[in-house]
Amino acid sequence: KVVVNLTRDKAPSALMAIRFATISLQRGNETVLWLNSEGVRLADAKAKHAQTGKMLRDFISKGGKVYVCPHCAQMLGVRELIEGAEFGKPDTIFGLLSEDRVRVISW
Repeated sequence: KVVVNLTRDKAPSALMAIRFATISLQRGNETVLWLNSEGVRLADAKAKHAQTGKMLRDFISKGGKVYVCPHCAQMLGVRELIEGAEFGKPDTIFGLLSEDRVRVISW
């Protein structure tokens, strides 16, 4: 299992993180994108993120999971998420990170 922690909403960080997550998924890994800090803006249903938005929707359509920090989203005014993304509850995130054989990479 691979968790990609993304704290930014601008290129190159956002592009590289989503690309890495997609490649991980294509290699057969269960892959999760954890969006926090400014990264939550990428999952904002009202935002216009042409390239990263398409990449994120593609990642989700291939079976990737996207969790969004609810506290970060609230602080940045993100109320509605793109289809397939969900707010990550602490139990979900801590449970995920405490599983055996989880690899985490951050951007």
